[in-house]
Amino acid sequence: RGATLDPAGNLLFIDGPSLWKLDPLGGIVSRVSTVEVERWNSEPPFSVTADSSGNVYVLAPGRDRFDKNIVKFDASGGAISSLARFDSPESVTADGLGNVYVVDYGSVYKINGSGAVTSVMDDIEAGWAYAVLADRAGNLYVVWWERGSERRWLLKIDTAGTVTRLGEIEEDLEALAADSSGNVYFRRQSAGSQIWKLDTGDGAMELIAGTGEPGFDGDGSGASNARLWVSGIAVDSSGNVWFTDHRNRRVRVLEPLRGGVLP
Repeated sequence: RGATLDPAGNLLFIDGPSLWKLDPLGGIVSRVSTVEVERWNSEPPFSVTADSSGNVYVLAPGRDRFDKNIVKFDASGGAISSLARFDSPESVTADGLGNVYVVDYGSVYKINGSGAVTSVMDDIEAGWAYAVLADRAGNLYVVWWERGSERRWLLKIDTAGTVTRLGEIEEDLEALAADSSGNVYFRRQSAGSQIWKLDTGDGAMELIAGTGEPGFDGDGSGASNARLWVSGIAVDSSGNVWFTDHRNRRVRVLEPLRGGVLP
């Protein structure tokens, strides 16, 4: 239901109530921790991110459906603490500068290293944010619905606060990830069986994996012929695209240097 990479290159992902870690070199999967949800809420955790120090943040249910808690783990998987609570958050992300960002009720908020919460984007009269992704340089990518025109955009907010429209999108994007060049990868809301890439240089959108038909096959061949169910995406420093295939209960990887092959 969510995936990210830590500074050491380990893949962190959520399965059920637990946070798991995959060591790509050894292929070893280990449970980091079970994310406790408050006893009157049975919804599992659903978003995960890691900062440059290796701390991990998980968006988990709280007291009721209008209460969510950002749970923080230190790099060793211990020292669980509550970073902040929000009413209706959609996603959580961390940059390389020690800040954590969350989308809550259409607005984007920043939580700095001291725990102070400030607004980054909160004009819900102009539009509504659905998801946010931070890259290591501190740039933000926001899935945003423009009120009035009813159009949807992928926005970039740089460290100076300048907002750029990278491209218009037909629907909400989910499972956002970025590569080292700033290109954005995602799952379209209506196409959970495909992975798309947006080139942030020219705004071109490219389908890189999935036939559009849900199922399981395609390992060892071209990714365009694969059937899959995508729930979380992460891109490593070599450009490999890792994703959790939740219906098939697998972690899979797309290797662009091998011609887009799923090994």
